[in-house]
Amino acid sequence: MNEGYWHMWEAVVLVILFLAIYIAVSSLLLYLWPNRRIDPLRRIRLMLAQERKLRWYRRLRLLPKQSSQLEELRSLLTACGLQVDAADYAVVRRLLSAAVILVAAAAYLAWEQRWLAGSVLYIVWIIGGAAAALLACDQMILRGMRERRRARIVQDLQAISLQLLYYRQSSLNIHSQLQRCVPLAVHIRKEMQLLVNEWYEGSGEAIAKFRRRLSVEEADDFAETLNALRLHGSERYYDLLEERARSYKEKLALIREGRREAASYVLFLIAGIPILYTFLIFIYPWVAESRYLFSTLY
Repeated sequence: MNEGYWHMWEAVVLVILFLAIYIAVSSLLLYLWPNRRIDPLRRIRLMLAQERKLRWYRRLRLLPKQSSQLEELRSLLTACGLQVDAADYAVVRRLLSAAVILVAAAAYLAWEQRWLAGSVLYIVWIIGGAAAALLACDQMILRGMRERRRARIVQDLQAISLQLLYYRQSSLNIHSQLQRCVPLAVHIRKEMQLLVNEWYEGSGEAIAKFRRRLSVEEADDFAETLNALRLHGSERYYDLLEERARSYKEKLALIREGRREAASYVLFLIAGIPILYTFLIFIYPWVAESRYLFSTLY
């Protein structure tokens, strides 16, 4: 009996040691090669799982009928820098919208049955209305996030382009020039660092990944110019880079002008609130007096 317990404990200790060694080795491999390629079989399994998930979502009527809407949402989320699956986002949005409606209806029924106070019902409706407004305006919010991120990217790309033009007559190769441009990137420093790190694994693939990570039109232009400089390094491509830098400067000026215009509209609306309130205060006695006169007539 004691010998059986001994063998059992020995097996448990061996299993624990095996798990500890496996975790240690896998963690070490993940640390050394964090961007290792997915094997083709696993890639196929992931694609099939994604297709099954989309099929179930469509059966439950949780996705838009047209696939173009889903693609537009996917591109919008990518341009915002959000690593979120578009199908999951659309499903969560619809479920939250349904939950808001159900909670509001349940609160009203509870108020009718005298289970809920009127003040609590108003609070629930105010919160539900705010949540419904946010869910209804999510596309507008995402577009605003995209434009804000785009402005930051253009600002960094302009600084990097000007620094690359500074190295125009130097003997440094394009990789060394990009290494020296990394500190200038404030908002896209991570993407620039990844570009520099992945350069010797394949410069063309590194530029393509950099382009996909940013997912804005200006980044596409910069990536094409960078790829041309990598392949040719001719003087005319530096002229093209100089044109890009000028266009980035113009776009930044347009973005700032648009922000000022939007801020002026908001300030105009905010300034109109006290004016309207003052008008109501002064006009209320006349309205009350007219109501009294009409009531006396009838």
